[in-house]
Amino acid sequence: LCTGLNFLHQRNIVHRDIKPENFLLTRDLQQVKIVDFGLSKVTTGWRSLWDKEGGGTRKYMSPEQLNKKSLDARSDIFSFGLTAYELLTGRHACTATEGKEILWQLRSSRYRFEPPSKYNPKVPPAIDKIVLKALRRKPENRYQSIAEMLLDLERIGESRI
Repeated sequence: LCTGLNFLHQRNIVHRDIKPENFLLTRDLQQVKIVDFGLSKVTTGWRSLWDKEGGGTRKYMSPEQLNKKSLDARSDIFSFGLTAYELLTGRHACTATEGKEILWQLRSSRYRFEPPSKYNPKVPPAIDKIVLKALRRKPENRYQSIAEMLLDLERIGESRI
């Protein structure tokens, strides 16, 4: 999943609607495909500003996207963090069930995301740390690129060999 997003971001494409439904497995279950590029944008550099543009699936949006602020690839990283959380736990990272409460939890630093291992004890602490870093609300505090996140994931894989 990260490799596909890295491919897009290296080509200055920000997807803007990362969610579980937009990742599909091939019939042979050997590859994952990213789909639904209806909201994606091509940038002229590593960062582009899109003010007051709507669209997307609200419960997978980054705080800056929900607040209609400037976006870049780090917004996809937050959405990917939510997607990874759900992949690892079978549940959304927010505990709320109502729309407005979910949006508050996504935006507010007063709400703390639980580590995925709370809901799936098979998730190692290193994965908890990576997912929670992707879910930091301020873009400057989360991964600055999917490539950076991929490096952390690769380090975990190497340490398990």
